[in-house]
Amino acid sequence: MYSEVVEEIAREFVDNPADFVTEYDLQARHHECLRNKLRTQDCLSAEVEQTSFENTTSYKQDQWQAVQSAFLEQGLTRVHGEVSKEKNNRFDIVVLNERLTHPVRWIDGVKKFDERDFSAVIELKFVKNKDKFPTHARSTRLGSHHEDGEIQDELDFGPNKIKEDLERLTDLPDSVETYLALYSNKNYLYTEPVSERERNYHEYSRIGRLARQQIEEMANETNVLYAMPRGYTWISEQ
Repeated sequence: MYSEVVEEIAREFVDNPADFVTEYDLQARHHECLRNKLRTQDCLSAEVEQTSFENTTSYKQDQWQAVQSAFLEQGLTRVHGEVSKEKNNRFDIVVLNERLTHPVRWIDGVKKFDERDFSAVIELKFVKNKDKFPTHARSTRLGSHHEDGEIQDELDFGPNKIKEDLERLTDLPDSVETYLALYSNKNYLYTEPVSERERNYHEYSRIGRLARQQIEEMANETNVLYAMPRGYTWISEQ
């Protein structure tokens, strides 16, 4: 189901790229679509078995006790955005299991979930203004006289944190379905269809091809989809 949702949003982007102004628009559509699909299957709710409230100031006791009661009595919906696994480690979209068997923690008002209670995680990247995949070298220094291996060494996965996101997704338990959805306004990974004008930039195209190969190698068990205004493709599909 999760791959179908990721593809569905990619098709929407191809049909009308102008309707997606920010990365938040992509996040909101994934959130909406996942909730709708789980609702129709009557499995949108998650049951919470345990809570763990820490470092909550005593004079707010009434508030956190009310939250704890609601967790245990009513549960919560399974789809959430910006979910914290730990400090400074948030995921764009998380779908929780139908039953959370590990404590939901509440630390000074911040809810943290155990990764073993994740069903799926989707990370999103919206690259708006890059004509080519980033490299450490200036584009004028990369030419046809360079071997593929030399160009691969110059690929820079830092600016958009693609490598970092793939590593975070790989660190999740094997039971979690993981996705990285890359969106580009300018087809910086140079997937087909490519315009005749774009074909003139042979080295940009080669950089894109080598970047796709590298992403596929780094993906491990993560599904990676790439979408640009004229089409989308799975770079890695498990």
